[in-house]
Amino acid sequence: MADLIRFLVECIGRDSNFLLNVGPTPQCTIQPEQAERLRGVGAWLKVNGDAVYGARPLPGGKHDWGYAVQQPDTETVYLHVLDWPGTTLKVRLSSGSSAFFLDGRQPVLVQREDGSLVLSLPETAPDPVDTVIAVR
Repeated sequence: MADLIRFLVECIGRDSNFLLNVGPTPQCTIQPEQAERLRGVGAWLKVNGDAVYGARPLPGGKHDWGYAVQQPDTETVYLHVLDWPGTTLKVRLSSGSSAFFLDGRQPVLVQREDGSLVLSLPETAPDPVDTVIAVR
C-alpha cells in the first residue's frame, strides 16, 4: 500500500493521472489482496484527500523531500513530504504564515527567511509514507 500512495503522490506532483488495473474475477469479486490495498489507500485519502483531489503541482517540480501542490483558487499549499528532511524544512513560497500536519491538525512552527518558509519539524515523520503539511 505504501508504494501505491507514493506513486499517487508522484503523479499529483507531476500533474499526471494514476490508473490502477483492478478488475473482477470470473466470480465477479475483487481479489482480497487488491481490495485490502484499495481500502488502505482509501483510508489514507480520507485523511489527506484535500491535498490530492483536484490539486495541481506548484512550479519547481520535485524537491529533495517531495512535492508541493495547491488547490486551484485557494491559498493553501500542501507539502507531500515523502523523504523526511530532519527537523527543518525550507520551502520557497511567497505566501503563507501558518502550517499544520493534515493528519492531526497539529501546528507546525513557521518562520519567514529570505522569501522562504522554514518549518520546524519533529525528528521522525508522523506518517512514514507521506506526511502532508498544509501551509496557509
